[in-house]
This record gives sequence, structure tokens and C-alpha cells, in this order.
Amino acid sequence: MKRKEWAWETLKVLSDSYHARYRILRNRYKWSPDVVDNMDLGRIWRIFDETMEDNEKGDSDEDDFE
Repeated sequence: MKRKEWAWETLKVLSDSYHARYRILRNRYKWSPDVVDNMDLGRIWRIFDETMEDNEKGDSDEDDFE
């Protein structure tokens, strides 16, 4: 029974992480859902990481991350 609970918890964490990245990219770049939906996960993560680096450098507007 514990394995099923862990599997659901892992899935929840992964889906929350994906949703947060998805939302930030859509808000930051004003992309439609279709654009992000058609990207593979590796590309979404890479663009998100680059976006966070730009934010740390001060190259981004805080409104982009709401």
C-alpha cells in the first residue's frame, strides 16, 4: 500500500512542478497553450532554467512570474 501512496505523491509533485514552469513560460513569453503543449519536457525545463537565470541577473520583470 505504501508504494501506491508514494507513486501518487510523486505524480503530484511532478505535476505541480510542470504546472509552475508551464505557467511562468506562458506568462513570461505570452505563448498560447498550444505552443507550450507542443514542446517536449526537456525543452520546457531548459527554457525555464534560462528564464530563471535571466531573472537572477535582473533581466526580467517581476510581473512575468505571477
